[in-house]
Amino acid sequence: VETDTASNIREPSLGEAIGWAVSIYAMCVVIRFISVHLHFPILRSIGYGMSWQEAIVISWSGLRGAIGLALALLVNLDTAIDRVVRYEVLLFTSVVVILSLLVNGSTTKMFLVKLKILKANSVKQQFLLHSISEMEEYADKHCSHLMHDPLVGDPDWEKVLEMSTINANALL
Repeated sequence: VETDTASNIREPSLGEAIGWAVSIYAMCVVIRFISVHLHFPILRSIGYGMSWQEAIVISWSGLRGAIGLALALLVNLDTAIDRVVRYEVLLFTSVVVILSLLVNGSTTKMFLVKLKILKANSVKQQFLLHSISEMEEYADKHCSHLMHDPLVGDPDWEKVLEMSTINANALL
């Protein structure tokens, strides 16, 4: 363990630093759960509303850290900040980003399946069916217009219409 004599900041070992970084990741997850829990009454009552299952998924899947990583890179470039502090900020942020991608990102689907969030309620199903109907009507209208456009050439219009059809049952 070295000490930077210019600022008397102790330089931690790599193992210590990674331990702190993992602890910071865990704290970020806990803080996110607390934050969503505290705001849940508001989130439940606005818009379409939020179920407790959706709140769990939002709490778990929300960390990624692109902005945090960009800010950590800016801190790392600032030579007015102590070298050890710059190193720790970049390491801690990078570990949080990597863990949130690997742990949270790879397990989010499991949460969605276990909590049965992938099933749309009747309002969402009706909205989806209406949206698909509108899109297909729009596509049919423009395809029939394009069939007479000499600049389009001579595509297989049956195949074009088949490929532009959305199977709503597969989505529900």
